[in-house]
Amino acid sequence: MGEAESWDANILNPEEVPQDLIEYIKKAQNKIRFDVLFSWVCNKWRCIAISITALWSKIDFRGRPPYDCAQEYIRRSKPSSLSVYFNSQRHKSSLSESQNMDKALELISNNVDRVKSLVVEVTSTSELVKVLRTFCQASSPVPLESLQLARYNMIGRGISGGETAPRLGYIKQLMQGIRHIRLVNVNIPWDDVTHRSLSSLRLAHLSHHSNGPSINNLRSVIAGSPRLESLALEDVRISDKFIVNQVAPTPITLPFLHTLQLKQLSNGGDHFVLATLIAPNLVRLTLHDLPSQDLNNVLPDFVRGLQTIESGAVISSCRVEYLQLCNCKLESTVVEGMLASLPNLLEIYFHSMDCVTDSLFSSLIISDQEVTDSNACKKLQILRVVDCSHFTMAEVLKQAITSRQGMLQDSGVEELKRLDVKWCPMANEFENKEWFKQNVKTVFWKIDEQV
Repeated sequence: MGEAESWDANILNPEEVPQDLIEYIKKAQNKIRFDVLFSWVCNKWRCIAISITALWSKIDFRGRPPYDCAQEYIRRSKPSSLSVYFNSQRHKSSLSESQNMDKALELISNNVDRVKSLVVEVTSTSELVKVLRTFCQASSPVPLESLQLARYNMIGRGISGGETAPRLGYIKQLMQGIRHIRLVNVNIPWDDVTHRSLSSLRLAHLSHHSNGPSINNLRSVIAGSPRLESLALEDVRISDKFIVNQVAPTPITLPFLHTLQLKQLSNGGDHFVLATLIAPNLVRLTLHDLPSQDLNNVLPDFVRGLQTIESGAVISSCRVEYLQLCNCKLESTVVEGMLASLPNLLEIYFHSMDCVTDSLFSSLIISDQEVTDSNACKKLQILRVVDCSHFTMAEVLKQAITSRQGMLQDSGVEELKRLDVKWCPMANEFENKEWFKQNVKTVFWKIDEQV
């Protein structure tokens, strides 16, 4: 201990350390875990640390067997709830993946009734099934609130779409009270799953035709999760095709949804979600790699659904604060209409968008006579434009930035505080770089060069 042993432990009595401070530092720990640091200060602090069972509740099986540390954490954490992590990719022992997992499950098997959060990242379907079987066969109910399952190849990426992700019937038994689900290249039986407590759902890398949910399955999951707050669908292939321009899908309202992320949805899945969802409290919207031209037809209606309209008048405007559009085949008029309908935007991120030109930013220009609650993006503080090949000039954007400078505080208009321009033709003009450098607080130009 050396220097630590000479400290006066009474300078800060550990019993007086606020619990919320302990929790904050615990979450922010990096190289050395806070529970270890806390217990190494002196004997008095060590006694207090060991008595705080919540400090030892993160059980990590991502290290090297024989898991002596995990075993001690399990003992010290009683009776607190546990967060358990399995990751067979990081094992560096001479044991096989199966032997590693058997040893870990042996240690945790008598404590599964305390596990509230479970993360399993493996390369083998059999190991994934083995973990779930252990939890499903527990003598006492497992109080899981968060479940993350991922099946990767040996270099840490999702298994290619040619491989069928496992259908894991065991998940059904664990989903009754789960609030958070994240599945990466892991399939589940989509029908008959209870998920009314679900608040966040992320599905990723279900790109094989037999892996993803059908349109009816997707509808069942969304409609059966009325308290959903976050929905992310990434590289998901819908198992059947949603036929555009057929009978309009019945709308589903999710009043608590604040984050929606759609990326690489095939077979009309993006059209179905946007045509179905009504999310009046949406705050973050990300559309990524959605090449279908049909997006131009459905997106305006989706944005209108974010507003509260009575008798033809907008009673409540969209609450969206963050908008990201990446590699989507959208027409400039559609994007302009979106900007005009999202007055509360704080950050816009355009990446590989052919429709982004200088004229697109004309809707951001504000004059003294036009400052109203419905002004387009009057609260905008961050604008990021990356790899947009048609963004060749910057005169209109300069006008938009200038028009926001010197506005009265009670006008509600914000000055642009950060501008990212990378790999756009406009960025090649030195005069543009110098102008933005003088008129925007923080500018990132080209390849992460801060000017």
